[in-house]
Amino acid sequence: MLRLRIQAKTGNAWQRFWQKLFNYPANVTNETAGVVTEAATGTTHVVTNEVKTVGQVTSGSLAKTPNLVTEPVVGVADTTKKAVEGTVAVPVKANKEEAK
Repeated sequence: MLRLRIQAKTGNAWQRFWQKLFNYPANVTNETAGVVTEAATGTTHVVTNEVKTVGQVTSGSLAKTPNLVTEPVVGVADTTKKAVEGTVAVPVKANKEEAK
């Protein structure tokens, strides 16, 4: 009976090893795609806001002129920060156990 329990535990460990071995690359790919999507969305927002600011300045809203420089810098810095944080977290998130 003890032998059967040891074999069952060993079998489960072996099965978990193989599941992790094949799930990890798939999870990394999934998490990386999420980070890339978030970075692309952030970049789109920066460009969209810059176009709006250019439109406001050219239509006479000169008070918005300083924003032509500051908004893109702040937006790019924020997007870069989020992308780096997401990239650093990918291995940890990918290594989480799959819910059964």
